[in-house]
Amino acid sequence: MLGVHELLYSLKQHKTRSSITCVGIIWGIFILIVLLGLGNGLEKGVYKLLGNFSRNSLWIIGGQSTLGNSDGLTKPVEFDTTTLNIIRQKHKGIKYLSPEAMIPGGMPVIFQDKVGYFTIKGVGPDYLKIKMLNISEGRGFNEFDNSKKRLNVIIGKRVAKTLFKENGRVIGNYLEIDGEHFRIVGLLNDGTIFSQSESGTVFIPYRTFSERLKPGSFANFVLTWDKQLSSDQMEEQLRSTLSGIIGFDKEDKNSLFFFSLDKQIEVFEKLFRSIKVFIWFIGVSLLVSGMVGVGNVMFISVSERTKEIGIRMAVGAKPKVVLKSILAESIFLTVVAGCLGILLGVLAIHIANFLTDYLYSEQHLIIGDLYVDPLAIFGAFVALVIAGIIAGMIPARKAANIAPVEAIRFE
Repeated sequence: MLGVHELLYSLKQHKTRSSITCVGIIWGIFILIVLLGLGNGLEKGVYKLLGNFSRNSLWIIGGQSTLGNSDGLTKPVEFDTTTLNIIRQKHKGIKYLSPEAMIPGGMPVIFQDKVGYFTIKGVGPDYLKIKMLNISEGRGFNEFDNSKKRLNVIIGKRVAKTLFKENGRVIGNYLEIDGEHFRIVGLLNDGTIFSQSESGTVFIPYRTFSERLKPGSFANFVLTWDKQLSSDQMEEQLRSTLSGIIGFDKEDKNSLFFFSLDKQIEVFEKLFRSIKVFIWFIGVSLLVSGMVGVGNVMFISVSERTKEIGIRMAVGAKPKVVLKSILAESIFLTVVAGCLGILLGVLAIHIANFLTDYLYSEQHLIIGDLYVDPLAIFGAFVALVIAGIIAGMIPARKAANIAPVEAIRFE
């Protein structure tokens, strides 16, 4: 107990200096935890938004074919249902496949006395599985909707808000599009920033769309495949297959364009790894500055107590005891300040989560659900304590090596 009393008495004698040193350590580990929480929250938020797509999804977009044409003119690369049937038969690894036909500029959609101008898409039953669009009311399309060319539609939330009263019945009503009456069978959930366009879209079974609104070919289709092939391999195989079906040079890079979510996620993964390295660099730099402060305080403390230490050693105190007493001050400051910094950092994370849940519960934020891995906190704390020991070791050894006679004569 005597050692504890001496420790507390020494810290009390230099409470201003000790407090300033503790603030530096607290601030360093607090900022580290908050930055890690923000980084993890951003990463989780982005991946949550990307969750609106199947990870192994691929968008194929027809371009302009320029190579291999005898007249030297460009021609649009377009697809039809026969093209998709051949692709499905030739590539057994394809899981879901759907056309994505659109009317450029959209069309007026009428309900009673209300009119809205919205995007119209003709899609297959697999489309909602590929895009992973969630139905809040009603149902999605099935194969019978497509094969029987039923006049059914699924609408986004913005369409419903424009044409219907708030909290009014949507499912079962009929919309007029280009003189045809379509029955609403499904209502989508609100989209995220990656799928906001779907909120203002009316989806129609592709065969119905092709027969009633826009017969002919389409420029886009989407698919998912099993993970035995990489996205690059899948793209190469599709380019080869489509060039043979449609009749363009497969070396013509302007004929087809691909969008792979898998590649986009790889880019985000690299970005978040870089962000984490940067966060740890900032946090560790702040902690190191705090440790320098601990070392300075210990050096000053030893200098101010040189005479006292000399007297204690002259009356029989062993160098080991002096070394432990100085080292204990350094460790005590580090541990107390580290615990307070961790407590404040975790508290700040919880407050931030509470505020975002309370104030933005109905909105899709790109950052949310902040969290910090407990192992990261524990690792930072252990590193902090070790750094505290190192910071206190040099002044502690200096104190233990003081010659009693020289220390007593020190002014």
